Amino acid sequence: QLSPTPAHDPFNNKLGLANLKAVWPNYVAAGATHLVLARVVEDPDDRARYADALPDCEIRIVRLEASSQTRAQRLTVREVEVASREWHLARTDVLAERLRELALEDVVVTNEHRVIKDVAAEILTALGW
Repeated sequence: QLSPTPAHDPFNNKLGLANLKAVWPNYVAAGATHLVLARVVEDPDDRARYADALPDCEIRIVRLEASSQTRAQRLTVREVEVASREWHLARTDVLAERLRELALEDVVVTNEHRVIKDVAAEILTALGW
């Protein structure tokens, strides 16, 4: 991550993709066959950008869903800086609706009141891993 973020890359997406493209071959050379990357995918062109950064990889997008209340509780704990917390809280419902409308995902998994191990197992099964 880079802070402050440049105006042309406010979420460090371009930087992250460039870094991913540079390091992924090292992981492949070491035997990696799968990559799980936790990011928000809210641009329809992102799938192509990830495919460019990860040549010869099948890009699959998983969208996690949780209620507005659960997201707010999690953000309140995660974002200790007040300004960041307020920004995320103001955006969470808008972003969730945008992601539902875009429907860029291959799989949707609920992350509401579930143990992370169960969520991960469901994702792995859905992806055929």
